Amino acid sequence: MYDVTLTVTSNQNCSTTLTRSDFITVNPNPVAEFAANPVWTQIISPEVTFTDLSSGAPVSWDWHFGLDYGSSEQNPVFSFPDTGTYTVTLVITNQFGCTDRVQHTVVIAPYFTLYIPNAFTPDDNGVNDIFMPKGMYLRNYQLRIFSRWGNQVFESFDPLIGWNGKVRNTELEIKPDVYVYSIQVIDDHNRVQDFKGTVTLVR
Repeated sequence: MYDVTLTVTSNQNCSTTLTRSDFITVNPNPVAEFAANPVWTQIISPEVTFTDLSSGAPVSWDWHFGLDYGSSEQNPVFSFPDTGTYTVTLVITNQFGCTDRVQHTVVIAPYFTLYIPNAFTPDDNGVNDIFMPKGMYLRNYQLRIFSRWGNQVFESFDPLIGWNGKVRNTELEIKPDVYVYSIQVIDDHNRVQDFKGTVTLVR
């Protein structure tokens, strides 16, 4: 509360003063803030929990999730329907009608998958002749095949070139057996993905 004093002076230099105590009220502004958990996730688990961290005693919350979806809960949980980068906005209001807003982004990324066969039959019949893992968003791809004794028999840096069951750079066919593969790739979010397992060569 603030006092207001008014002093009036005439052209004869006469003056009078009027004071009103607690005449002006300045209500406090709220300060909006929130946390999202997680701020980055994949579409396979698109649920994000939002926690209000605002100060200034807000009494209402107006959330906008970057789509035609919103919430008036203080701490909502929202499941995003698709991949993308979303700007989430929180507008708060306190008991005096004063408002504030804040924005943060949430990323819903595609689900990284790599499908790896567990057996193949390189007999040139056009069916399952090549051991070739398949996926999307593959960068810096490296496939290596080892015998059970640890000898490397094949290597590829191109996801479109698979193993045909022969020793690398030769036409020498390898005997049927169980072989170990090692795959390293960088996905579309610059994360290194490592895969290790076995594949059975059947003739």
